[in-house]
Amino acid sequence: MSIQNNCRYGNVVWSIRLSAAMKSMIVSTVDELGAVGYRDGTRIGRNAQHLSKADSYWFHGSFPIGQTGVKFRITDTFQFTVKVGGKNLPGALFVDKTVRLA
Repeated sequence: MSIQNNCRYGNVVWSIRLSAAMKSMIVSTVDELGAVGYRDGTRIGRNAQHLSKADSYWFHGSFPIGQTGVKFRITDTFQFTVKVGGKNLPGALFVDKTVRLA
């Protein structure tokens, strides 16, 4: 995961790539439910939901923050099917990260 404070435009840019180990188990598209952003504890929005095929599993977006010196939190949920022990099973990943933007 990467988070970048784009001060010039007053937004924060985020990116999530699934690891090679996780990708090796996934046998479906990945349904990203849409990242939710918070500025100093107040919800500032939700990004659009996305599906990603096995060739990339790369998700990204941005949120308006309008200022620096704030606490930014992002949460996101990913749902997919994994193959474990010869069986296809439901899988999910929940991401929750908080950073102080300077």
